[in-house]
Amino acid sequence: MISSIKNNKATLVIAATVMIAMMACSEKIDLELDGMEPRLVIDARITDLSEGNRVLITKSTGYNAGNPPPPITGAVVRLSAGKSMWQLKETETGEYMLPGYFRGEAPNVYTIEVETDEETVYAVSEMKEAIQLDSITVRPHPWFSDRQELLVHFQDPPGQLNYYLWKVYKNGVLLTDTMRRVPFADSEIFSGQYVRFPVYMLQSEDSILNPGDTIRVDQYRITEEYFNFLVATRRNRGAAGGPFVGPPANIPSNFSNNALGFFMTASVSSSSLTI
Repeated sequence: MISSIKNNKATLVIAATVMIAMMACSEKIDLELDGMEPRLVIDARITDLSEGNRVLITKSTGYNAGNPPPPITGAVVRLSAGKSMWQLKETETGEYMLPGYFRGEAPNVYTIEVETDEETVYAVSEMKEAIQLDSITVRPHPWFSDRQELLVHFQDPPGQLNYYLWKVYKNGVLLTDTMRRVPFADSEIFSGQYVRFPVYMLQSEDSILNPGDTIRVDQYRITEEYFNFLVATRRNRGAAGGPFVGPPANIPSNFSNNALGFFMTASVSSSSLTI
């Protein structure tokens, strides 16, 4: 797994994504403030897939508050790119979905606008073209005999720093479904090279692979801004201290008007194998 990479320049981080673990992950992240007026918290994600394109809107809560963040209902949410515009529909309280036919297109620059009774905020994100996965492989872990290592194989484009996030499925079930399990990285240590890179370690809780099992990896090409957001999220979740220690620093946001959260766009490439 990623722990086998010894190069001290490695920026691969095991952590999950955003307020509701990035792209179908199930663990919720509450962005909290203490002693401040409640602020909008927006988790918006758009990909070139036809599912999961949605926006979640809540209000922030106090750092020591025990209640979940209240959802924002009745907002007007619009997505635009060039001359095209889509209005999202509130399908559940605080959850706004794009039409089922929608798929993001790369390269493109998208703007999300959220209008509530109190304010209007927006964010902009560029969706870059997907970097294609060639294949994935599984091998015994070099250090742990009871574990297996999952590697991705692809050509990293030269002349630029690229940013990746991987989702791992076993028999259609998402394994990278919590903050600590989703791998993401920049391309600093393999820039412009053909990549054979370990991104995930199958452990006993995953059940070691058996003949007939299917593994799928979705490779997301994310933006530098979203990568930095993930790093900050990891650091905040790793902060330690008792009830009298101040809260961690706010996670950066790309929304205007001091709204919290992030608008993420990503293109996706997939590869699978059957044991």
